Amino acid sequence: MKTEFLKFFFATLIALLATLTATATDGLILTGSVTAVTIGDYIAKDRYYFKIDVILQFKNDNKEPVIILRPSSFNGTKRITFTNDYSSNSSISEVEGIDAKRPDRSGIYGKNRYIPKPKLDLVGDFLRELVEKEPRDMIFAIIPPDGYYECRDSFLVENGFKVVEEPAKNPKDCPTLIVKPEFSGLKVEYRLFIGDRPDGIDLLRKAKQNWSKFGNLIFDQDGKYSVKSNLILNLPSN
Repeated sequence: MKTEFLKFFFATLIALLATLTATATDGLILTGSVTAVTIGDYIAKDRYYFKIDVILQFKNDNKEPVIILRPSSFNGTKRITFTNDYSSNSSISEVEGIDAKRPDRSGIYGKNRYIPKPKLDLVGDFLRELVEKEPRDMIFAIIPPDGYYECRDSFLVENGFKVVEEPAKNPKDCPTLIVKPEFSGLKVEYRLFIGDRPDGIDLLRKAKQNWSKFGNLIFDQDGKYSVKSNLILNLPSN
């Protein structure tokens, strides 16, 4: 009897731990590949920003459809990390990608005068999407069970690569700039948090309920959306 009780106890404990550690994106697998890395404008002397083009593939291993946010119209934070350690999933081995801060001259008006740029509230725009009767194709993608969704995206960073000058065959020509990766792998992540917005959680709950016939909108109960890729090989541009 005691043995049976212990078996039941540990089985219940394991099930409870599995429930506590489960996340809204369990069963959603994000993989990808780098198609090109190109040099953008220089930021300062010997400093450039880099454009990383990727192809991404979302796979739904769940038994129900899931509703994800399309990277092409994503209203949250896009994050990239670099790593040289293929054997570890620890964040200790990862180096944060620094978003490129390109010079923005769109506000210049006359000499030393600037037109203030309007402040965008992308999260507020997203919250308005949640009152729609169904998820709009422009913002959301629905992935059926065992199905895939593939797309392209780009990331702009200031680090993770170095620029090497390759001398031209003709000494009169300028040297060619070649991009060399400093890390062998990278991961991309999409984050959006609406839990701190007025009515954010209420809007999320209503959307989940109203859209349940289309699939599971993969925000957690606290209003967090976070999808992170598996390791992607970091290749130099051709």
